[in-house]
Amino acid sequence: MQQLAARFGGTRVYVPRTVREEGELARLLGVKAAGQITALFGGERIYVPHDWESSIKKLNWRSEVPRLRAKHFSVARIARTLGCSERHVYKIMASANGSSHPR
Repeated sequence: MQQLAARFGGTRVYVPRTVREEGELARLLGVKAAGQITALFGGERIYVPHDWESSIKKLNWRSEVPRLRAKHFSVARIARTLGCSERHVYKIMASANGSSHPR
C-alpha cells in the first residue's frame, strides 16, 4: 500500500465500486490489491495517510503552494505534489491571504 500513500498521501481518494484492469488503482496496486480495497471501500472517499519516506523533504511549502496555485493546480494536486495534506495546503493559503478561511 506504500504506492497508494506515495501517490495520494494526504488526500481523499474516491474508491470505485468495481475494479477495472485499466483503472488507476489496478495500475498502481495490481488487480488483486485493488479488488481488496474496492471490496472494503467501494463507492466511498477515503483519506490516504502520508508516506513521509517518499514526500519531498526540505521543500519550502510556503512558497510552493502559491506558485502551484497560480498554475491552477487543485488543492489535492498541490498536496500530492508536495507530499503534504490538503489541510496543510489550505492552512498555507489562509496564512498567505491573512485569513483563516481560504477559498
